[in-house]
Amino acid sequence: MRVTTLFTLVAVLTLVSAISLASTALAVELPDVHIALGEAFPLIAEGSISGEPATKLETALKEPLTSTGVKVKLELNALSSLGAGVLTYTGVKQKMTFCSSEGDAAETILVSGEGHVISKSVAGVLKALLLLLFPPLHITCAKLKITITGPLILSITKVSSGVETTEVGAQSKCVGAGKQEFTEYENDAGELKTKQLLLANLGLGSENACEEYMKEIVVTAFKMATLLF
Repeated sequence: MRVTTLFTLVAVLTLVSAISLASTALAVELPDVHIALGEAFPLIAEGSISGEPATKLETALKEPLTSTGVKVKLELNALSSLGAGVLTYTGVKQKMTFCSSEGDAAETILVSGEGHVISKSVAGVLKALLLLLFPPLHITCAKLKITITGPLILSITKVSSGVETTEVGAQSKCVGAGKQEFTEYENDAGELKTKQLLLANLGLGSENACEEYMKEIVVTAFKMATLLF
């Protein structure tokens, strides 16, 4: 299922916290993706997973959409917390009915969007997350018309502070039927943004939805990058 979107995962970011001595408020500088000295933008990375299923999008009341594979291509053109990405889901179906997005090949959902590297305090530790934004997604499964809207928040994995890498992981999890693992984050003003919900209309009206990746997606670039936090 497409979610779009994505991400600047291959790259990596600089996560810096700043504490104002004049107030008790925490100011958070959102991370930027930095590439290694001597390298130049653009930074491009790709990755994929497959399985039976590879991904699952579900709500509390309706049969989930599943895919047998998803490929991601990410591109970053400048020092930023923002990147562009394309997700291609294949073998997409609801039960035995195959599905596709408007204008795309059979059994295929194509998502083009953007990813913002963000942060949230988890058990007292500042964690890097990926906020995926994409336009409303219209999907056809035979006679059923489905609409999915974002955003989607994923955890960023496979990175250590200050260590150069060419690989970055992303994981999207459900913590209950229609319940996404992360639905809030802290912006660059240190404000907590809540109710960042993935929504899906699978024929029963708009419902809270969640996207599950059965495996961690690892995207690989051909240039080194560093995450500092």
